[in-house]
Amino acid sequence: MIAQTPMALAAAGREDRAALPLHEVKAADLRTFPASAVRYIKLGQGGRWAEQAFREQIIPFGYRPVSHAACANAEWGKVQGQLEAMG
Repeated sequence: MIAQTPMALAAAGREDRAALPLHEVKAADLRTFPASAVRYIKLGQGGRWAEQAFREQIIPFGYRPVSHAACANAEWGKVQGQLEAMG
């Protein structure tokens, strides 16, 4: 299996284009690499986080019932309790 990474444009020598939205990246700028496994990450309902994810090269995700403050303060026992309460 071959995967293409639009954010890794070094093969085309165009690091300045790394922040382009995916739909503006040209096929000629894509670099391929072998992938042993592929995972799907849903980027929000209707892809609403996709633009930000590609622009900032992050993987946003959310569990609304889990306290952001508990995560930011590394209160993992509290986070675990919140996740367990979700079922």
